[in-house]
Amino acid sequence: MALERTQGGESYQRTTKAEKNDSRGISGPATGIVTCGDCQSYQANAENPARGLGRCSLTLTGLPPAGGNGYRAPFPFSRRTCSLFAAREETL
Repeated sequence: MALERTQGGESYQRTTKAEKNDSRGISGPATGIVTCGDCQSYQANAENPARGLGRCSLTLTGLPPAGGNGYRAPFPFSRRTCSLFAAREETL
């Protein structure tokens, strides 16, 4: 699998993990639905890391990259599709 690069030039390997359907029938990263907090590029809010509005380090604005569907603000539990998602090691 080839390494990919962020805007800052850092290398990472894109990964996915299979999850079972949740109570609403929505599947995890294996089908494209991810959460911002599970991504290597997510930077948590310093005052409220568990629930506060964070930042996506892949964009200059801090918002998730364009082109995905779902919640547009990078909260840790924002469910969306994202073509640049790379799972954190502790979530694999």
